[in-house]
Amino acid sequence: MKSIYVKIVSIFSLIILFGMLINTIFSQMMLQKTIGYTEQLLTQQMNDKVQTADTLINTQVENSKKTSTLLAEQFALHPEVIKGVTEGNKAMVHAALKDSTVVAREKAGIDLVWVTQLAARTPNGNTPILACPSNPSFDGFPNLHYASTNEALHTGKTVVSWEVNGEDGKLQVSAPIKDAKGKVIGAVVVGQQTYQPLLKRISDRSDTAMSIFLKNGKDFYIMTDTQKDEIGRKLFKDSHDKYAKDVKQAKNMAELASTNSDYKTILSFLNQVADKKDFTETILLQGKPYVCNFTPLTTYNGEVIGVLVSRFPGLLNTKEMIMSQTSTMRILSYTVTICVVVVSLIASIFFSRSITNPIQQMVQSVDQIARGDLTRKIDVRSKDEVGQLAEYLRAMTESLKKVIQEVSSAAHHVSASSHQLQANIEKTTKAAHQITMSVQHVAQVAENQQQQAEKSTAAIQVMNKKKMSSRNYVCSCGYQEHRDVHGARNILSKAIHEEIRHFDMPTKQKYLRIA
Repeated sequence: MKSIYVKIVSIFSLIILFGMLINTIFSQMMLQKTIGYTEQLLTQQMNDKVQTADTLINTQVENSKKTSTLLAEQFALHPEVIKGVTEGNKAMVHAALKDSTVVAREKAGIDLVWVTQLAARTPNGNTPILACPSNPSFDGFPNLHYASTNEALHTGKTVVSWEVNGEDGKLQVSAPIKDAKGKVIGAVVVGQQTYQPLLKRISDRSDTAMSIFLKNGKDFYIMTDTQKDEIGRKLFKDSHDKYAKDVKQAKNMAELASTNSDYKTILSFLNQVADKKDFTETILLQGKPYVCNFTPLTTYNGEVIGVLVSRFPGLLNTKEMIMSQTSTMRILSYTVTICVVVVSLIASIFFSRSITNPIQQMVQSVDQIARGDLTRKIDVRSKDEVGQLAEYLRAMTESLKKVIQEVSSAAHHVSASSHQLQANIEKTTKAAHQITMSVQHVAQVAENQQQQAEKSTAAIQVMNKKKMSSRNYVCSCGYQEHRDVHGARNILSKAIHEEIRHFDMPTKQKYLRIA
């Protein structure tokens, strides 16, 4: 049989556990809902930011293309340029484009302007530089092979394309130069080969770290990076921009990936760009998650020759921070729940003991009282119902003591009365015995008297038959009787009392004579 203590503790424990379970489930539901809502907001923000960056990239690239196209077509129509190409006079070309090249660099970031002759093109498609107003040191450089430039020379149309020549990648526009008869005689190439100005404008406006990876054959290499974060600074150290200043050749990504896990991760996603137009992924770089957008850079005919990678470290860091705080809150919630349950159980135990201990004490006291021990004290002084019950039990015990004392006193009194009654009974018995003996004696005497009376009666009858006396006695009552009556009385008295008794009665004796 379970004690009341166990029952109370069990009930309180179940209530507490049930309450905490409901609270935990509700808290987790609210927390999960908050997490979901937060993730939704962050995802939306991320998508908005990626979209913003993508829009800025496309806008800047398009603006650069439009500006380069406008300049290239204007340069191709310049009379001095046409004449210089026709005559193969590079000085004339320099003179015609010098000022315009400076303005294009300063105002639009166009740092690439060079002119080639169709007549100088080699059978393998190389288009040697006739004149390079943006960098005269490249005048006469023979080893340039750009598909877009060859396309412009072949079709007579302006061609916009991302191009890579060795490790020299650029966004360029090739505009055909035509003579007075409309025959293509050469081409003007205008574009950007230094990507920092282009990337910087996009990066600053979108608050995004950016890198450009170009493709040299089958291998990617790092062209440049905006250096806005730690991984960006690492990428720039291994980029073409950094090595070009030191007149060194940048290592390709496959070589870098063999010794660096971050480069290996990046390279795996670069290789996926050929199958996708534009995509966004979350990747781990230096142990930190980054949301990265991969935008392919293509030639005029759709061949991927590079990838523009935009990183959003702050956004995912915020998400990770919120997720970390959420995880901490969840752990804290579980910890608080466990602590509350433990404290509540301890409190319920103490509370139960505060109820059951007085009850157990009263149970023990009542048990002792039931066994006849009225000296057991009930030391419960609470002011609640249990205290009232203890007070009533103390009063009951005192009442029982008084009743027992009264019963004991009455018992002593009854005992004394019983002894007295016994003595009286003995006396009464003795007296009864004596009375019985006396009665028996009286009966015997009566019987004897009866016999004597019968004898006397018989004697008197005999006497009467013998003679009739003439003497009469006068009794005190006035009755006159025969004198022989006195004789009979004497005889009767003798028979009864064994002696003749005389009565003190005034008598008037008179002898009656027989008439």
